[in-house]
Amino acid sequence: SLAELEELAFAAGGEVVGPFLTSAGADSRQHLHRSRHRRRHQEIHTVRTGIEYMRDLANWYTSTAPKTSIGFFQIGGGIAGDMPICVVPMVQQDLKRDVPLWGYFCQISDSTTSYGSYSGAIPNEKITWGKLAVDTPRYVIESDATIVAPLIFAYVLNQ
Repeated sequence: SLAELEELAFAAGGEVVGPFLTSAGADSRQHLHRSRHRRRHQEIHTVRTGIEYMRDLANWYTSTAPKTSIGFFQIGGGIAGDMPICVVPMVQQDLKRDVPLWGYFCQISDSTTSYGSYSGAIPNEKITWGKLAVDTPRYVIESDATIVAPLIFAYVLNQ
């Protein structure tokens, strides 16, 4: 059933190495599912506010990035992807900490390319904002994420 699949996806999210983030949660299916899970298991801290998760991501990135290169894999576009990728310029510019830029950037998007927009912005636009370096490997997969993401995850996880 759909509920069983969602429960499995939620449980698997906890096994991901590194943070599993979603922003703009109030209008996302993920947020609704986590709220249901939270009610069932009486967990009140399953979903973080935007400020909390940016703080947690900044702390995780600051401690992890100096040891290993961290890539950014974005599914979809808009603020949901732009908010977490901004953690690097936030740490560098606002917190005055020296951290490397993202090691790679990959986005699955079905949005039409549109310069200056959130959803259709090309990865090169992220260079001028201090999110990516000129030589950062950048990929955009223009397709339906519900088809492509599971294929990529299966390949990466050797399944």
